Amino acid sequence: LEIWFVLISYLVLVGANLNLLVPSLSRMVSIISSGILALALIFCPLQWVSMVSLVSNVATAAAVVALVWSAASLPMRAPTDELIFINWRGLPTTIGIVNFCFVAHAVFPTVYASMRKPRRGFPLACFFSFLVAFFSYCGTGLFAYLFYGDSLGESFTENLGRDLQGHKIPGVHFLPLIATAAIVVKLEGGFPLFAAPFLLKTEQWLGLDKVPPPDSPIQGPAWKDPRVVRTLWRAGFMAVSTLLAVLVRDHVADIQAFTGCLFSMQTCCIFPVVFYWKMTPKIPLLERVALASLLCFGVFVVVAGTGLNVLKLCGVDTGVTL
Repeated sequence: LEIWFVLISYLVLVGANLNLLVPSLSRMVSIISSGILALALIFCPLQWVSMVSLVSNVATAAAVVALVWSAASLPMRAPTDELIFINWRGLPTTIGIVNFCFVAHAVFPTVYASMRKPRRGFPLACFFSFLVAFFSYCGTGLFAYLFYGDSLGESFTENLGRDLQGHKIPGVHFLPLIATAAIVVKLEGGFPLFAAPFLLKTEQWLGLDKVPPPDSPIQGPAWKDPRVVRTLWRAGFMAVSTLLAVLVRDHVADIQAFTGCLFSMQTCCIFPVVFYWKMTPKIPLLERVALASLLCFGVFVVVAGTGLNVLKLCGVDTGVTL
């Protein structure tokens, strides 16, 4: 389910950026277009997908450069008294979104299987990937907030080439096009990597993991052929995912926070602590206290954060301060 919600969030984000790239397309049509493109990508070999992912990382760097350029062109940055660095009321959403940035655990087997020398390169790739992700997410978010303040949109591409009032800045009108196209490439390129574990597992449950080669003749009725059934299953999966993305197209931050609080907190915090405690025979007292505190914090975020984000998705203003 964690992967599924990540995929839905990807479709919403791609739709939002496509809408900025081509304003004549509504956000709903943009999300549907993103779903159709993603359907084609999930049939590509993993080696091809890895190359697309590499290109998407270059696109991410281009988007960050566009953000810095746009911020440097602002006639006036956000007032310092407008900046709020500690907002306890927004803690559940913040924790959920931060956890959402690191929902890559289920993708590890896919990445491992697509590497030429996984035993030697996989540990190093994991270390540098998380390190780069941490600094890029924190640095980009902090930099954008310092310059745009409360005017910052859910996706920073909405602010590129515009001042704090939303008016276009002369001379940098092309920046939104570059950054938006880069974000679309990044998200679409990463979609097959996240979808692969979910599809492979569900296809095992459905008995579709043993598919004949594409050039082998169809035996019996076409609708019973595993290749046809698998194609229909993937098309149905993308149709349902795209439909859900259309329904939550105006709540992308809430969906990310919900996913981070309910699912990512368990895979990133609760499960590792529980299994480490179970598998380690002798744990020092100070370490047990730290693990217990981390476990209580994780359970609190799962319960309170998930509940508050569900209420926000339903349009309810709880007014709860944490």
